[in-house]
Amino acid sequence: MSNSNQRINILYLIDVLENVGGAEYHLLELVKRLDKTKYRPMVCCIAQKGPFAIRMEKEGIPVKALFIKKIYDFYGIRQALYLIRFLRKEKVKIIQTFDFGSDVLGPIVAKLAGVPVIISSRRDMGFLREKYHILALRLIDILVDKIIVVSKAVEKSLTKREKIKGNKVITIYNGVDLVKFSRDSIDVDKQKQLLGLELSRPIVGTIGRLRVEKGHKYFLELARLVLNAVPKVQFLIVGDGPLKNRLKLRAKDLNLQDNVIFAGERVNIPEILSVIDVFVLPSLTEGFSNVLLEAMAMEIPVVATNVGGNPEAIINGKTGFLSARYDYHQMTKLVIKLLLNKNLAKKIGTLERKYVEDNLDIDRMIKNIEGLYQSLIRKKDDTLLGNLKLEVKQCNLEYVNSESKFF
Repeated sequence: MSNSNQRINILYLIDVLENVGGAEYHLLELVKRLDKTKYRPMVCCIAQKGPFAIRMEKEGIPVKALFIKKIYDFYGIRQALYLIRFLRKEKVKIIQTFDFGSDVLGPIVAKLAGVPVIISSRRDMGFLREKYHILALRLIDILVDKIIVVSKAVEKSLTKREKIKGNKVITIYNGVDLVKFSRDSIDVDKQKQLLGLELSRPIVGTIGRLRVEKGHKYFLELARLVLNAVPKVQFLIVGDGPLKNRLKLRAKDLNLQDNVIFAGERVNIPEILSVIDVFVLPSLTEGFSNVLLEAMAMEIPVVATNVGGNPEAIINGKTGFLSARYDYHQMTKLVIKLLLNKNLAKKIGTLERKYVEDNLDIDRMIKNIEGLYQSLIRKKDDTLLGNLKLEVKQCNLEYVNSESKFF
């Protein structure tokens, strides 16, 4: 990784590059789209490389792996020292961190390496944070110049939980690639056949890791109730995770095995979304869901729980529908309403696309992030220049004083 004096060297530090998750997708799009005439992005993951690392390297982005299992054991400390040397050698000007391990390790090594700008990220509502996590982050936050959050809901939760002053936090919404997420060039019937779906039957779908906080349990309960009113509906669950077997057993208990397809983990999300007639996001907590925005960009009417950043993307009744958390009965009524009223579904989908175009385009997100980088670099440069001028002034005063004493 050779240095370039013409560009600002940025290191992105993330815990893993294996899972199909929001942070990984966000980072991939960010390093692909940064203005390479101004910035030189590099990526480092605390654990080992994975599929996302390969995709980044194909884009010409250097990726390093530290293979750390615990950041506080001997090997973790040794790798941290290596990272400090690397930051100095590459003359990194900005470090940005993702995930808890990176949010803790990154600012420490960056400060010791003399990196001028340190940025942290928070992409969820902190639902997995224990007290010791919060304490560690409060201590580390002192070293950080700015914390990027993905919604006002995350910002409110963060400032309350970690006792951070508001001027240290900035909200930059996730963005959608409007060219990629469009039905125009997708053969929908072909995609249905590939997924084993019947062409003539309506499809209600959800996408996300199969974990408790994503609310798939309530999606299955909803499916049973929807089928009672609209018997021909098919249900599509895309994603993998620790609850897969339990959810399949629950689907069997509800006699849904002939109506629910577990499609597993997929990377061709635009093609998957293209087959869905109504998209449901039954999450118990959300920072600002990428897949929700992508469904909206694809003009699919959405029903989501009123949690986290969801109400910042959905204008209830206009750009989708919001339901109370856990309330699968309310979600069921909204899904049935959209399935039976094609004109309403089409109207909602059109308004969703327009809303994303006007507010959540990925180019807008990149522009906002680059603007933040520039402002923080200028601030550091101004501070350095001010300190230099003060040192010169003090030297002049000392010289004058010494001259007066001499005479």
